[in-house]
Amino acid sequence: MFSGEKVNEFYNFFNYPGEFRKKALRCIITPTLMPYLAPSLGELIYQLNTATLAANYLFIPELVSSDKANLNDMANMNAIALLHRNDPLIKNFEKNLPVQFNRDFQLYKDISGETSYSINDFSNSGIAQIFRQGSSTFLLVSALGDSSISDAFEGVIKSFGSQYSAIESNVCIANSKGKSNFFFKLPDNAGLVTYRGDKNNMAMLWNKYKYFMLGGLAILLVLGFFFIRKRVKKSQEIV
Repeated sequence: MFSGEKVNEFYNFFNYPGEFRKKALRCIITPTLMPYLAPSLGELIYQLNTATLAANYLFIPELVSSDKANLNDMANMNAIALLHRNDPLIKNFEKNLPVQFNRDFQLYKDISGETSYSINDFSNSGIAQIFRQGSSTFLLVSALGDSSISDAFEGVIKSFGSQYSAIESNVCIANSKGKSNFFFKLPDNAGLVTYRGDKNNMAMLWNKYKYFMLGGLAILLVLGFFFIRKRVKKSQEIV
């Protein structure tokens, strides 16, 4: 077991990069992205080898283009996938991905059952998700919105080395070249991700403005109380 690695059925960034050194590693890349991802690949290889450089040993993944990748022969491998959000290969992961990022989505940060904030502006952002599929562990990285491809990928990959990656989180969104990081723990059926079209407009409006609505209702109740009290007092004076 690698130093700092944690045994857990919930696969998360705490287990990175040790989890990806346990088996042979395949790096799957969308062909059209290859000219833009040299810095990102360099950063990944550096991270994978931080614990092995002193031993004069380099851990180098096998590089495969996504259009030639065969997931059926990966029983004894793990994979890091750098994919365009519309790459057809992503459909093979839809049942296990914490976030279906090829759909319009809104992501909630939950603390003790309360929604503390939400993110719905993903411009210039990259997303990374770590998950288990079959006997393999996958790390899927992509760009969101109209992001600069190079900045989005490099930013979210560099975030793995930040102090926040020690948190048990399986989804990372980073923008501004990694200067802003958001890590999320999204277990199955946690209800922390909503997709456009899954809820009616009233439900989405309630989720977004419920605290304002509840505050307004409380103010109306207080004003109503004082209004009734004033009317009752006035009627008593008349009598």
